[in-house]
Amino acid sequence: MSLGKNDKHLRCCFVTNSLMNILWKTSTSWKLLVLRPYSKTLVSNKFLLLSPNKLYSCTLLQCLSVIASSETTSWRIDRFYDWLKAGNVYMPKVKLGYNADGLRGLVATEDIHCEEIFLKVPRERSLQVTELEECTLSDFIDPDLWLLETWYVKLALKLWKEKCLGDCSSWKPYIDILPSELNTGLVYWSDEDLAQLQYRPLIEEVERNKLYRKASYMRIVESIRFKLQDEDKNMFFWALDMVQSRAFGIPEDGKKIYALLPMMDMLNHRRNSQTHLLYDSTTNEYVMKTYSKLFQSKDIYISYGPLDNDHLLHFYGFVEKNNVYDNIQVKDLLQWLYLTYGNEWLSQPSHLLEEKLCVLTTHHVYESGKPFRIYYDRYEKEIDIVLRTLVASETDWKQIKENFALGLYDKAVSLENQLSVWQVVIDGCKQLLKDMKTSIEEDENILENMEPLPTKLRLAVQFRMEKKNILLATISRLEHFQKISKKTGRIITVWIPPTLKRITLQKYDI
Repeated sequence: MSLGKNDKHLRCCFVTNSLMNILWKTSTSWKLLVLRPYSKTLVSNKFLLLSPNKLYSCTLLQCLSVIASSETTSWRIDRFYDWLKAGNVYMPKVKLGYNADGLRGLVATEDIHCEEIFLKVPRERSLQVTELEECTLSDFIDPDLWLLETWYVKLALKLWKEKCLGDCSSWKPYIDILPSELNTGLVYWSDEDLAQLQYRPLIEEVERNKLYRKASYMRIVESIRFKLQDEDKNMFFWALDMVQSRAFGIPEDGKKIYALLPMMDMLNHRRNSQTHLLYDSTTNEYVMKTYSKLFQSKDIYISYGPLDNDHLLHFYGFVEKNNVYDNIQVKDLLQWLYLTYGNEWLSQPSHLLEEKLCVLTTHHVYESGKPFRIYYDRYEKEIDIVLRTLVASETDWKQIKENFALGLYDKAVSLENQLSVWQVVIDGCKQLLKDMKTSIEEDENILENMEPLPTKLRLAVQFRMEKKNILLATISRLEHFQKISKKTGRIITVWIPPTLKRITLQKYDI
């Protein structure tokens, strides 16, 4: 069968009937093109193999391997659909598919109307736990150990057991459709890769998670009550990855259920998605409902929740640009005071400083090592409260104590005090930017000009750019507040977008 016209660089090639039969019988549309001129040895020819989702450059034997793998995947999907149908999963308008980024998710097979329920999963078709659930795996794990574990370890144990059961598990069609490995999380990054994040709080969190996973593994494997094969032991981390990246937390009857919900857990994340998960207690089903119209052949998304980029990258392996929930963690504001004032602020009477710290601690506003968060358009009010208190003059301190007594913790005092607070935050943000090894301009250059760019480096650069944008936005906003407040003689916290500054500030002759 001819696949192309002869020309100087690309000649016609004939493929054996056996290969073409495979191509015709496959459930997806494959196309085969010849890259190299025809040779007598068909196996040595180079082909382009096109599937609906990917492009392969390979030899004939590699073509056969790719197609066979696809056929296996197709067969697993068909068996998964049969398993869902047997479990009374309602899904008339959705199917598994791939988006433009090559990620598997859910696709609408026809239009789904606003407020329509398009997916239902009976409780019996979910794998779930509660935090205080009694051990139901006494034949698999020590019940006393079970009670000490977190919900995600408990749910991972349930999934792990089903994985170990193999063909004997009623969950095999679901397990077979899950990724065979998930090495996108930060626990699989090397120290060198993590250093590229340029953000110590997340690096420390990943290090703690690595230690916890290892300790859990050692603790649990020693208590397993039947003989495990070596590959089964490695499946513990696989199960933990699946749970931490796919499980839903669902309020139900005054408690929280954590569940793996087949088909629903295939949905990818989009922050503003109007798709929501609900529990219908009358039918004992988990239902997926949309509050906006979903169009045929379009991807369906769900919001994973108000998650910052630390969490998204740590457990899901991606970074969300302009994420309103992303933030910078600041663990010790006292260091920021040193940046601005050195030891000057310590020159106040020691009893006064001790009194200030005591009041902040008593009202649970400040604790050593307690993290505070800075977002794109704001920062936590506790930052203002702590700094306002610590830089306060004796006159301002009297007013602050009165405010505390009335429960007015975040009420500003004098203009001078607030200007000082803003300056401390500005200097602190500038220092954090300085501590990062690259500028945002250098990061942009890496993304635009470095090819090929390794996936981990690309994610690390995207992540740290978002952090730097938070710091830059905070500096710009507070410097604007300072400028307006000094000009007007009173505390002004109205943020004027850069595009409007030129017009609006003429009013203040700035």
